[in-house]
Amino acid sequence: MYCRFESGVHPRENVVDIVCTLKDHIESLDDHRQLLETVWTTHTAIETLDDHTQLLETVWTTHTAAGDGMDHTHTQL
Repeated sequence: MYCRFESGVHPRENVVDIVCTLKDHIESLDDHRQLLETVWTTHTAIETLDDHTQLLETVWTTHTAAGDGMDHTHTQL
């Protein structure tokens, strides 16, 4: 009957094959990490841009509602 090895390396597995597989897996994880960093950076930049846009819209609305006598015929952001 076949004996399973639940943890560790099966005695018949070649160590070089296991090391190569681990190296490929580590490279794949590193590629995934780089992708996640890019997505996170892009997401953060978009959130920052949205925050700045909302701030500008608030300032613009407050400024135009103040009735400062200036001509505000140009387009709002």
